Amino acid sequence: MSRQQHHVNAGGVLPRSAFRTILAAAALVLTAAHAPQAFAQTDALSNTAREQMDEMVRRGEAGERENGFCATLPWPVRASLQPFYGFLDLGQPGAVYLAKLQTTGVRGCSYYRMDSIFTDAGKKCARTVGWACTEGDRCVVSRAIWCREPNGTWSWK
Repeated sequence: MSRQQHHVNAGGVLPRSAFRTILAAAALVLTAAHAPQAFAQTDALSNTAREQMDEMVRRGEAGERENGFCATLPWPVRASLQPFYGFLDLGQPGAVYLAKLQTTGVRGCSYYRMDSIFTDAGKKCARTVGWACTEGDRCVVSRAIWCREPNGTWSWK
């Protein structure tokens, strides 16, 4: 089983393409460099944002089709992994971000939550859970552990 196939949702093991969609959607996160309020704690969010997040979770957990859901969200558009890495660098447990992906080949939306920060083998690590929908495809959930490598990059398991 490949490393990417370790991500499981209600429907079973995610195929490689679905995980790439989740990872691409992660690129849509907010960063402190782009928005000072990027790493909002859940209790600081509006009722509307909470309802949108709840719907994203429901769709991801159920493995539902996206069916135009992402287009209805007023979430910011992102197109690189740097904002996601910024979230891992600066996020704290309970921090969340919401974003839309609109790049060539992949369009969708995602909601990620930072569950914990810890040290493993001397590396800073972050446990996250993310829900993502790909336009025209299904929604999924992914639980991952990301660790900061000595060279400054982030790897996941």
